[in-house]
Amino acid sequence: MERPRTILLVEDDEAVRNLLNHALEMHGYQVLLAPNGERALESARSWTGEIDLVLSDVVLPDISGVEVARRLEQARPGVKVLLMSGYAQDLVAPGQAWDFIAKPFLLRNLLRRVEELVAR
Repeated sequence: MERPRTILLVEDDEAVRNLLNHALEMHGYQVLLAPNGERALESARSWTGEIDLVLSDVVLPDISGVEVARRLEQARPGVKVLLMSGYAQDLVAPGQAWDFIAKPFLLRNLLRRVEELVAR
């Protein structure tokens, strides 16, 4: 039996975080929830299993999603990252191998992107 794919979801808006968590779980993903960057880094440090994807808002109240992605790449080389934001894509560092989805998005489009990234 294949293990469930694990997604670290970093989103400071509780309603958005809950909606995305529910949608991801309904599609069979195991979700680690973090309301900010520091909690995401703590979750990644304490999680002993694999993290298949980091799905993070870019704008967070403490450290940016970009910084979270950088630190997680160092701690877990090869981790896949999907950043999301309602702001300009130029918030994402050029040259990084991260994927980006603009808010607002259709839930089905996000789920398709997640599926594509996890399958890589």
